Formats: sequence, C-alpha cells, structure tokens
Amino acid sequence: MSAALCQSRSPRAHGVRDRVPGRVRRKRAIDGGFVHGEHALRVRIVARRERGTGPLGLGHAVLTVENIDAMMPFYVDVLGFGLSDYMQKPFRAFFFHINARHHSLALIETGRNGMHHLMVELFSLDDVGQCYDIALGQQDRVNVTLGRHTNDFMTSFYARTPSSFMVECGWGGREIDPSRWQPLELMDGPSLWGHERVWLPPAEREVAREMRMHAAASGLRAPVQVMDGNYKLMVGTCPWWDGVSGKG
Repeated sequence: MSAALCQSRSPRAHGVRDRVPGRVRRKRAIDGGFVHGEHALRVRIVARRERGTGPLGLGHAVLTVENIDAMMPFYVDVLGFGLSDYMQKPFRAFFFHINARHHSLALIETGRNGMHHLMVELFSLDDVGQCYDIALGQQDRVNVTLGRHTNDFMTSFYARTPSSFMVECGWGGREIDPSRWQPLELMDGPSLWGHERVWLPPAEREVAREMRMHAAASGLRAPVQVMDGNYKLMVGTCPWWDGVSGKG
C-alpha cells in the first residue's frame, strides 16, 4: 500500500475533532482506518463481527490528563459518570462508569492531555487472538501484550495506531450494578497477567511486572465473564473452582 494511500486513510485525513476540558482533542476515525498495510481489510472484517456491546456501547475511551483531580468534577458532576475504582501505581488512573459496563471512561495522570487508547469489545475470544496474530506480524504494532485486567476482567491487547494512540481489542468485560457499586482502590495493579506495557518508562514497567508476579503468588484469580452463544459448559466439576466459589 502506497504512502499516499495510507495517508488518505489515516484518522488525520478522515477524523472529526472536538474539545473537552483540559484542551484534549478527541479524534473519531470515520473510515476505521487505524491499521494500514496488507492486513488492514482483514482487521476490519474481524473487528466488525458481532460484539457483546448493545446498550453498553462499543467499549471505552481512556484519556491522559495533566491532573486527574482537576478533571473529575467535569466528568462526575457535569456528565454524571460514577467512579468505579482507581489506582495509584504503577501509574495514577481513575475508572468511571455510566451504565453496567465496568468503565466507559478512564483518566491516566501523565502530566499532559491527550488520547491514550480506545477499547473495542469483541464477541469471541478467538476474534481477539486472530487480531493479535495480525498485529504481531507488523513491526512495533503491539504496544501492550496479551493479558487480563484486574478490574474489568477484560482479556485484551493494545495496538499502536498511525496517530500514536492505541486501540485495545478485548473480550469478556465485566458488568456491574451501578446502583450498588462501591468504588475501591486497586492494590494489585492493572493486570492479573500479561499486558507488558511497552509505553511505560522502565522503572514503572518494572513495578507493573512486580505487581503481576505478586498477584500470581497470592493466587489472585477472577471468573471468566461470558454471555449466551460464546461458551459451552463443560461436564464434571473443578475442585479449585468449587472451593473458591463456596460450592465445595
């Protein structure tokens, strides 16, 4: 694919920009042209398969901000988002919900305002795996390796776009009851396993790795989140699950 054609399909050429507090410019790609090259069409086909979204929306958006405390009144008091949870390390991040999706918005404090990533939740875990295979075949495309989050239980990876922000391809996101949900601090880091973050500075990357190792050593686990049509219940019992679920 020629450089001219890549440029014509980029979010810069086919995007709509608008402003939010903190002078963050949001760009919404109209043609979905986040991935360029010979596999672009295949990525779009996979990404357009039926998603488990419905009234919950396609996924979530994560912004980088200079100061989270200065931004929260706008999103919570003006727009009506509820706080789901937050963490202080390996980086400071707050997660917000507007419906049953665990978070539709998150803010990461980096000292600068910008776009961190967009997440698209796919219907099948295999969709995520096939997208991952394609991304691995392109140099420097994967910015966060395959892994699973501690708060929304999403299994996902992150791919870098031509505009430098990331797109997270995920599966198995958690749903909550907003009327009963109580915010909490995440003490085990952002991921149960995986999610090696290329974008983090070396020191923070090492802290994230240590937190994952601690989570594994302490036996931190979470049930897989499934919906009708994308799982098959196996016969028999699992002694480990019977024990942690209280059924044993």
